[in-house]
Amino acid sequence: MTIENTGVALARRAAEALEALDQHGPHLRPPGSDRFGWTADVLDELARVAALLGRAVDHASGDVCPAVGRETQELVDAIVAHRNTMLQPARHAAADVRAALDDRTRRVYGPSTRT
Repeated sequence: MTIENTGVALARRAAEALEALDQHGPHLRPPGSDRFGWTADVLDELARVAALLGRAVDHASGDVCPAVGRETQELVDAIVAHRNTMLQPARHAAADVRAALDDRTRRVYGPSTRT
């Protein structure tokens, strides 16, 4: 396709970012950072990506697909549940993980409010 398609370009950039995370995963964690805290933060963002992906499918297609909404919500729920098991104080004794439990279990996975 010779005509620039902003939607395709944005989706491709998102896919490339996820491919990089898939290929390099834990090696992206900064040296000296808490493994569980870093992983929980990445999983938070991936849950947000999953929620955004479902909405992007609806917006890009111009048609709301209930099946996409259900399946993406199941993926969000599975990611959050996996993240929450990592934050259980009984599994990991790090004080910062225990402190993060209360804060991170209530996080909202909607569009970013960061500027």
